[in-house]
Amino acid sequence: MKKEENTKGHKKADLSSYKMLETIGTGSFGRVRLAKSIHKGTVRAIKILKKAEIIRVKQVDHIYSECLILSNIQHPFIVPFAYINVGEYGRSSTR
Repeated sequence: MKKEENTKGHKKADLSSYKMLETIGTGSFGRVRLAKSIHKGTVRAIKILKKAEIIRVKQVDHIYSECLILSNIQHPFIVPFAYINVGEYGRSSTR
């Protein structure tokens, strides 16, 4: 998928459109935070990853696989995957 698009082909979310709330989970490469849309008031879970660490330990393909799996799965116990925002070290992908 292009970095300007979400999994449905729409433009990417701008993180400045969200107010970050509390952390709801942490892991080896980052954390998951609740965020509330400034415009719509909707709440989302945002996974914030440490790109430099992911690249250093050569886990980039695993992160892309996670995005691919989550964007294709539908289950009542799994939060739907909506957007990816790849920064400076991202690669172009049409996955």
